[in-house]
Amino acid sequence: MIISSGHKLGLHPQNHPYFPNLKLSDAVKEVVSNNDLVLELFGTSPNAFSFPFGARYPMMSFYRRVMEQT
Repeated sequence: MIISSGHKLGLHPQNHPYFPNLKLSDAVKEVVSNNDLVLELFGTSPNAFSFPFGARYPMMSFYRRVMEQT
């Protein structure tokens, strides 16, 4: 209903981790696995992501890997 009304979906990780403390592979997995779930359930991928606590992941390679896998 939300999507069919023209609203966009944003993504937030399921486990609510503090991203700066995660290994690169774990940080990517947090985003990609939740994106895959939303895609499976709703047939669309979110176009925004919100980091828990506003704490962004510090390495640029994280963003490249997420984009490659979503």
